Amino acid sequence: MNDPTHPAPTPSWTLSIDFGTSNTAAAQRSTRRFGVEAVALTHQGNLMPSSVFVDGPDRIDVGDVALNRAQTAPASFIASPKRLVAQGSVRAAGLDLPIAVPIAAVLRSVIDRATTYRRGQPPAGLILTHPEAWSPREVAVLEEAANRAGYGPGSVSTLSEPRAAAHFYSRSEHLEPGTSIAVFDFGGGTVDVAVLSATARGTFDVVAARGDNGLGGKNLDASVRRWVDRRLDDENPELSRFLRTDSALHTLRTLDDSIRRAKELLSSTESATIAIGDSRTDRQHILTLERGEFETIIASEIERAVALTHATLAEAHALTGSAVHALYLTGGSSRIPLVHRALHSLGHPIATLDDPKTVVAQGALLALPDRLGAAPVAGSHAFSGAPSTQPAPVVGGGPGLQISPAPPTRGRGRLVAAAAGVVVVAGAVVAAVVLAPWDSTDPVPSTASGQDDTAALESVTNDYLDAVAARDDAAMTSFWCAANREKRASTTPSPTSTSATGDLELTAAEFIGTSIYGDKASTRIRLQATVDGEPSTAEGDGEILAFDFGREEGQWRICRQTIQ
Repeated sequence: MNDPTHPAPTPSWTLSIDFGTSNTAAAQRSTRRFGVEAVALTHQGNLMPSSVFVDGPDRIDVGDVALNRAQTAPASFIASPKRLVAQGSVRAAGLDLPIAVPIAAVLRSVIDRATTYRRGQPPAGLILTHPEAWSPREVAVLEEAANRAGYGPGSVSTLSEPRAAAHFYSRSEHLEPGTSIAVFDFGGGTVDVAVLSATARGTFDVVAARGDNGLGGKNLDASVRRWVDRRLDDENPELSRFLRTDSALHTLRTLDDSIRRAKELLSSTESATIAIGDSRTDRQHILTLERGEFETIIASEIERAVALTHATLAEAHALTGSAVHALYLTGGSSRIPLVHRALHSLGHPIATLDDPKTVVAQGALLALPDRLGAAPVAGSHAFSGAPSTQPAPVVGGGPGLQISPAPPTRGRGRLVAAAAGVVVVAGAVVAAVVLAPWDSTDPVPSTASGQDDTAALESVTNDYLDAVAARDDAAMTSFWCAANREKRASTTPSPTSTSATGDLELTAAEFIGTSIYGDKASTRIRLQATVDGEPSTAEGDGEILAFDFGREEGQWRICRQTIQ
């Protein structure tokens, strides 16, 4: 009989972690059916926000705590570290950090939470999932983060997300060797589609894979936000102006949360409300969004996702000559009814499960053995640390799509202005762009895009920031798309002054990534702001800004700008 003061040790175990753009999930072995279960990472459920708040290299809060602290120091907050993996580094709290540092904080928090379910015994090994389209360099960032969290090469395995999802799907249905299934993963920041073929070894080989790193659930949120802006312009223009120019960051984040909740509710109900708070009066403006209108708003994004899926399926069919057995949906945004209907039109059976947000973490445990040193699944990077030999997948989304999360480049120069009386930087850029309908119902042309377009977008962004810094209203207006110029003619927002004195310098420090799809595009930059040579978070230092563009008469014009 065991000594009650020295309980028998728990057998060594493995924890799988699906580090996501918006949320992170984890799974462990269990005695339940199929032998795996999701780990509750918060008191509310199985998901933990992937956000972090940086006080210092060794002082990083994650999840809900990070979200709660974001309003106190926006420059210390990183909403989506996964989006920055290709960038390699991030600036937060005035520090330039390897991106593996905040990711390690997320992994460490998940490990600590899971350890509590094992009577204080930490996992002996980790399985980390990643997009199929990630390069070895990007996968290495995950491995570095795991090492910083205390798990070296001998105790870490990596596995692509579609492979993990395929194993979860096939757990209840035997697939004959050669049978193909497709995985459609619609997450917070990316859409990934892969066709996999079952092997006689009980594993899966990737036949074809494509990804769009510029499309995800956050894009759907942004489309709804544009709808909110248009409604406010009509119903409450004063509140609309306040949100663009004067509102605090926490007010905007509360609005974003309300939009996200409404989007999720519309998967199961016909209407949902969005509350827009006015901190000046402690009152709320309530909008009701019907499912039909929501589907119209997001139609073009769903069309992009379906086009990506069609291209991947066509490529796989050309290689194998056979149709897929089923199209399996995972990721939170895959729950949207319009997504189901649109994908069903491709003519393949749709397979769904009850919890699409945790199937990747659970499937990873089914794909890889729960024993260090055992033989890995083909295409995985196993505990031994050997690199994957899987050929790089095709990345793209059909004609006209270009995704270029290239290494960041420096902006072309400093933007200098007298700080006294100048608008707050982040607020200035947002206020300068009257929020126009970058309409999701507009057709998306298939104009070919290339490096010339990327260079043109960076040039327009720099020139526009020049105009903002110079407070040149006419010059700023010249960069806007037609709808913005028309709105400005009837509603001219007043800039908000800052109390800063001295020389304000604004630098487009980095171009983080650019996505081009026909005659629409977006680019993300990191601002650097100094007053008299010193970094100034009040003026937007370290902020990540995203610009949406439309091509008009051959020229790129700015249709929307947001803080990320």
